[in-house]
Amino acid sequence: MTKMDFARKFLDKRPGKLPTVPCSHSGASAATMKETFKRLLFMALFCLGLLPNVARAQFLGVTKPFDPTSPQMAPIGEAIVTGNGIEYNGGPVMLGPHNVYFIWYGNFSNNIALTMLPDLINGLNGSLYFNTNTTYGDATGNIANTVSMSGQTFDNYSQGTALNGTSLNNVFLSVFNKGTFPVDPNAIYFVLTSPDVTLTFPPAPDGSPQGFCTAFCGFHTSATLTNGTISTDIKVGFIGDPAT
Repeated sequence: MTKMDFARKFLDKRPGKLPTVPCSHSGASAATMKETFKRLLFMALFCLGLLPNVARAQFLGVTKPFDPTSPQMAPIGEAIVTGNGIEYNGGPVMLGPHNVYFIWYGNFSNNIALTMLPDLINGLNGSLYFNTNTTYGDATGNIANTVSMSGQTFDNYSQGTALNGTSLNNVFLSVFNKGTFPVDPNAIYFVLTSPDVTLTFPPAPDGSPQGFCTAFCGFHTSATLTNGTISTDIKVGFIGDPAT
């Protein structure tokens, strides 16, 4: 059986206060909530290409769109790009392929996200937006402009509506133990929750709450899956519904 101590792995990597991403106001419109949902996914996918094995979950933002006509911004093929402000420091990089898997947790009946978000992932493949990542790489090459919507599955509240580190860990493990998804080191696995699902972690050392929409609205990290003598580093992310 595959094992992954996601809760402890996450807390070990990010002691204290979790990364904060502003949440939508409870009175926000549906359009605003959908936009927030999309931005969270963009953030995680940007990290998929640039920082796949982050020692600490980090907040990233894109400040300038990719301009293919600009010599300074155009990707350089088959060369390690330097001088662009984000230098390679020796860590692992996901050069490609980049496979995305969705675990829809909760009730998504008639939810537009079921078509909108897979379309978003498919649209990133070969796009100018994702092409920005090709200007970065490791000592062997640059990141490929490839993104694939590789699999989706539904989890009908197998761990209830109030998730914590252990139960979230179980949600991820379930898709591997059942063979629903392959154990893929070139993938990032997202758990996306419906509005009635909460997620809480133990309080920070200063006593501040560590939960969805109290300390964070999403996060990404990595964990090690062990199956017998085989260990695989995988990348996972959590995206809750802003309406929670």
